[in-house]
Amino acid sequence: MMNQDNRLVRILSIVRGLLARPSGSEDDPYSRIVLQSRKDALNSNLLELKGLDFKLSDDGIRKQISGMLDGYFGKNTALPSAVLVDGLGGYSVVKENVSGEYPLQNKVALVTGAAGAIGAGICRGLLQRGCRVAATDLVKERLDTLVSELAQLANGRIIGVQMDVTDKGSVAGGFDRVAAVWGGVDIVVI
Repeated sequence: MMNQDNRLVRILSIVRGLLARPSGSEDDPYSRIVLQSRKDALNSNLLELKGLDFKLSDDGIRKQISGMLDGYFGKNTALPSAVLVDGLGGYSVVKENVSGEYPLQNKVALVTGAAGAIGAGICRGLLQRGCRVAATDLVKERLDTLVSELAQLANGRIIGVQMDVTDKGSVAGGFDRVAAVWGGVDIVVI
């Protein structure tokens, strides 16, 4: 039996992919959005996902959601500003304007070994370019220190995820945590 968190992670990753739009750029062909948890996801541009069959494969769920999106876009011309997953929670759709100064806006990166000198530098560079960063490391205290140090620069765009890269379950759990926070991962720095 699939628990509520696993269902939510599956849905958020699929929704994030389906809401990506062609960017016209050969180097980065899709303009992405980020999904951010919120309790008050009720407004006129709300995409409600009701009656999903979690016994289906990811492709089956993707087809269900795609049909719901077709209905939404039949009534609306813009992206939804929020997504409400029936019984699982509400998420804001965040789409920041990408600029030359912040070319990684709307992208989510997962960095392993982030609490080391090189990993910390990579996290800093990604944040400076507008990316959301999931800093991962095995040692929780060092990870917490890094996230605390970068919080000023990050403006809510960094989370720490304790993860053991030698443990398949820990890695899967780390990716699930990031998907539950922002809807998925675009960049992985190992």
